[in-house]
Amino acid sequence: MIDVAQFLLIVVIMILTGLLVVIGIQVVNILKEFRKSLERINKILDDAGIISGSVAKPVADFSEFFEGVKGGFKIIEWISDFLRDKKKKKYPKEEEQKQEKKEEQKKEQEQKKKSRRLAAASSSKEVKNLAKLEHKI
Repeated sequence: MIDVAQFLLIVVIMILTGLLVVIGIQVVNILKEFRKSLERINKILDDAGIISGSVAKPVADFSEFFEGVKGGFKIIEWISDFLRDKKKKKYPKEEEQKQEKKEEQKKEQEQKKKSRRLAAASSSKEVKNLAKLEHKI
């Protein structure tokens, strides 16, 4: 019949088989949980992508708006430069007269500064020194 060794061998095989079945079922359950967790993480990442896209779009639109405004200012600057050049070509004498007036005003200011220095000089030595300096200039 069956020896004790054979009986123990059958019992050990049955116990190991049962344990392997239980462990296999647990591994399948763990893999199912892992799959659900990956699906949740994927959903979270998709939502984060949507949120970042919804934030990035207004920022990009804002940037494009300011680029347009900047281009508008460049057009206005170009038009004003064009009109200024056209005016210079049309009325060159007026531009020359303006330049001459500016130069005359500068000369007058220099003369006023010189006269102030002379008036501030109290002794005759200072007047002579200033006169010598002006003569050199």
